[in-house]
Amino acid sequence: MDKNYIPNKKDVNNSKSNRIETSKDYKKDSNTETKKKRRPEASLEDMLKDPDTNLSQKISKLGVDSDSEYISEGSDEDVVEDKHSINSEEYMEQEKGFNKKKNNKNTNKKVNIWDEKTNKLGKDEFLDYDNEAYEMLHRAKPEWPCMSIDFIIPENFYPPVKSFFNDVKNIKQIYKDNFPYTCYMVAGSQTTGYDGFLYFMKWYNMQKTKYDDDPDVSLDNSHNSGQGSEREDPFMKFEKIKVNGNINRIKALKNSYLSAYWTDRGTVELVDLRPLINEIESQKQEDVENSELFMPNKKRKLNPKNISINSFKRKLDGFGLDWSLHDDFLLAAGGNDKILEIYAPKDENCSEFVVRNTIVKAHEDSIEDIAWSPFDRGVFATCSVDRSIRVWDERAKGPSTIIPKAHSSDVNVISFNPHNIGKKDVKVKNVLLASGGDDGAVKVWDIRRPNNPLIDNIEWHKGPITSISWDPYDDSQLAVASEDNSLSLWDFSVEPDDKQLFDIKNKQIPQQLVFLHQGQENIKDLKFHPLYKNFIVSTAQNGINVFKPNFEEGSDDENEEEEEDDEEGEDEDECMDVDKK
Repeated sequence: MDKNYIPNKKDVNNSKSNRIETSKDYKKDSNTETKKKRRPEASLEDMLKDPDTNLSQKISKLGVDSDSEYISEGSDEDVVEDKHSINSEEYMEQEKGFNKKKNNKNTNKKVNIWDEKTNKLGKDEFLDYDNEAYEMLHRAKPEWPCMSIDFIIPENFYPPVKSFFNDVKNIKQIYKDNFPYTCYMVAGSQTTGYDGFLYFMKWYNMQKTKYDDDPDVSLDNSHNSGQGSEREDPFMKFEKIKVNGNINRIKALKNSYLSAYWTDRGTVELVDLRPLINEIESQKQEDVENSELFMPNKKRKLNPKNISINSFKRKLDGFGLDWSLHDDFLLAAGGNDKILEIYAPKDENCSEFVVRNTIVKAHEDSIEDIAWSPFDRGVFATCSVDRSIRVWDERAKGPSTIIPKAHSSDVNVISFNPHNIGKKDVKVKNVLLASGGDDGAVKVWDIRRPNNPLIDNIEWHKGPITSISWDPYDDSQLAVASEDNSLSLWDFSVEPDDKQLFDIKNKQIPQQLVFLHQGQENIKDLKFHPLYKNFIVSTAQNGINVFKPNFEEGSDDENEEEEEDDEEGEDEDECMDVDKK
């Protein structure tokens, strides 16, 4: 698996402020797009196709004009019109969505997905999308592409370090899951040189973009949500530090100021983000609005020494990295040297870490990913280029479970389902682990069934799987990122028709596939926000996207009409019951 970007300095965002890009900017302000080679900055391609209609009719069915805006590098104007446009509707909810009562609806609906290989865009074309596919979509492009990203919860930025999962109920009472949203993130970049950058970001005032195509509805919606008659723009505060080496993978210890990252120089770095946090919170809004996006500030004097806690030198570089979900604050790191090390804090403030355990040959080849169990303290899983998945107890000498040929090629990523799947009255519960490999397959395993652990196998993506994550709010929903430039959401609570599930010949959408996000090039990482429902960040070679899928059926007006019809039907039923009496 080729895990490294090929960064291009020409991809630097030329925006003159730290205002986060929204769908309105993408369609109306093309100044930041003209440097690209006709590839979309953020195209979202899940197009409804009908073989019996021409392109213009298809576009009309989606409720948009058949004339679209295009960016032409050779034109005197930034935006020109072309009648060969391809519009795409990123929203795709079939059979089920989030409502498990919808499983039997639209089972005969045939839908195709736009394929960039078979439906190549013209020289001056880019894909458009329907805003109603998303509750929210915001984008930004760092100076250099980020290979890895993670959310940070800021409620306990000061010692002693607390376990997020032990304190999650209290934190949810503080966090309000509604618009406008604010989130904190840490990301690591890859550059063409020897050194990369660590970015610490605060994205805030992120509003709903669902109605951006309809100004009247957008204003009404803002007014009803208490946002005022004029919606404010979303902004981003950030700090960046040039670090020694490019960052392969970064992981944050939730609910704390601690993060760790692998570098391509073969070091595992543990850092304290408080200096970056203090710098961000001290920034004034007028300075943010007038500063250039992701451009260096001469007044900033932060360097790696300001944030470093420990640096552990390894023989080779690596990618496997994860924090324990329990209050022991352990960090596991596995690299291309096949060695697995576990680091533990020396005190409750985590001011210093030491090597607690070393497994010299944890796999036959390089370790690609690590995931700690959310249920059992000290238990974690690893995956490798040797195609195997192994489950370990850090207190034991060897692996407790081995799945020798989990995939037909490299196993790139794994993720434990954080939910309690089993029934309360059953002592031994299912422990689900999802995996993704170079073969493009996504598999779900029950590691407590060693004789027959495989539960599900999805062979739908056309490229290697680069990131995978379970939804913290839905125990059956899984997000998958692939090198085929797509991010998919799957719902395993849907019981598909076997004949329809993978009907690749007829190009039907699998019934378990509930959403598809496209338009990012070379997606490398995705994360669910641990406190906001359906809130996802994805990072790719052409930028960072933060979005919330729209899982509603139809518009709000249609839903209100359906509710009114249901109420009228209930009233009629009551009248009939009275008449019978």
